[in-house]
Amino acid sequence: MTEAEIRALVGHDHSALDCIERSYLWLRDRSVSMPPVFHIDIDPRSAVDVKGAYVDGLPTFAIKMASGFYDNPRKGCPAAAV
Repeated sequence: MTEAEIRALVGHDHSALDCIERSYLWLRDRSVSMPPVFHIDIDPRSAVDVKGAYVDGLPTFAIKMASGFYDNPRKGCPAAAV
């Protein structure tokens, strides 16, 4: 497929682009408190990462925890929590 064909199929979500632009402005203006990723090694085949951020002036903050337990599928369990 050509780039033009892909662009015609995918389109643009202008509200999403506005959010992305705003986030870069917050980063530029140092309005974001975003500490480094907190990583926990559970064992050689398992890990947990915790990420968080706050933007000055917003009424909310965000925390994301991602885990991977890569031997779980052998045990009939999902590898990652959803």
